[in-house]
Amino acid sequence: MCTTISIKDDLLVEAKAAATRTGQTADAFIEDAIRRHLDAIKISDPGPPVDPILSGPSPGLDRENADALLETMKFGLGVGG
Repeated sequence: MCTTISIKDDLLVEAKAAATRTGQTADAFIEDAIRRHLDAIKISDPGPPVDPILSGPSPGLDRENADALLETMKFGLGVGG
């Protein structure tokens, strides 16, 4: 697929120079950089947020202690270790 994207001039010059130093075409270098960045995001991405209502109470949360529940709701204290 051929797609046109906008890249700041100074970044493109730097990418082309790096591509030349590594023996790649600018296209291959940029594709590789995007792929590496996407892979890094996949590794560090914890996934979708968990809905606390659907997943139940957090470990250690005492639903019978209204004061502790209120403090946890206000300050997030005592939940999740």
